[in-house]
Amino acid sequence: MSAVASGTFAVTFRPPGDRPSVMPGIQELAFDKTWTGDLSGHSQGRMLAYAQTAYVALEVFTGTLAGRTGQFTFAHLGDQAQGQQRLLYRIVEGSGQGDLSGICGELSLSITDQEHRYAVHYTL
Repeated sequence: MSAVASGTFAVTFRPPGDRPSVMPGIQELAFDKTWTGDLSGHSQGRMLAYAQTAYVALEVFTGTLAGRTGQFTFAHLGDQAQGQQRLLYRIVEGSGQGDLSGICGELSLSITDQEHRYAVHYTL
């Protein structure tokens, strides 16, 4: 089944604890998200960011998609240069569990007035 899921999420960032910076210029952050819409649930992740110009992250979603309950992992890679942002936001193949076993796909994101709107193009 190939489909598109859409909706919004709210994200909260927090420092990962009292660990020192990984290296100069790189910041480690933990985050929590609440998903609404076709994806409904919560996720947690870890991010490494460089000077607000590049980041990598892994995030585990737990909840429902199209009436199916389970979890899967997103992998993120984002950067910006000369005012242009690029984002690769994929579901890690093989990470699906429960009713979401076998899921794969990509997420596209738009942010307007701090509202995060997603569209996940996926197969299951």
